[in-house]
Amino acid sequence: QVIASRMPQPAGPGPTQGAEPPAALAAAVHAAAPPGAHTHGAGASHEAVLPRPMRLRYELTGQARGFPLSGRGELSWRHDGREYEARLELSIPLASRSQHSTGLVTPQGLAPQRYSERARSEEAAHFDRAAGRITFSGNRPDVPLEPGAQDRLSVLLQLGALAAGDPAAFRTGRVVAVQTASARDADI
Repeated sequence: QVIASRMPQPAGPGPTQGAEPPAALAAAVHAAAPPGAHTHGAGASHEAVLPRPMRLRYELTGQARGFPLSGRGELSWRHDGREYEARLELSIPLASRSQHSTGLVTPQGLAPQRYSERARSEEAAHFDRAAGRITFSGNRPDVPLEPGAQDRLSVLLQLGALAAGDPAAFRTGRVVAVQTASARDADI
């Protein structure tokens, strides 16, 4: 069950545009795609339509080691057309987890600046566009920052915005390649 309630934040500006992924990335994804699939980078030049600021509440159910679990989740999404903030909070009895993404709204869609995950302690990734690197807490090695890079939370909003802007470009069988960072590393 999803319960949505709008936050009293202004809606951002109209559509944004994306940028093509690097040729090497596109070639690698195309080679790994199932036969007959067409690849599509998340930063492809399609109109992106960001959702209005909102809060979504979820009821969570599942199993862990054969025991039923239930809990709650909440996604808070805000932007003012220049900057955005997304926070996902999940909680079940005796445990909670959160993800937090902040960054800029650009002509290419979302451009994360900081992403953090908290379970027992907080770990973070920083998107340093000037240096072309993603850096991580805990002395983990940096990785090169690819065009259109997202984090584990912003990627969901970015892909939704691109699909809303050009639904025909996201047909069944299409493979979407996005460099996606966690708080520890990044991969395609």
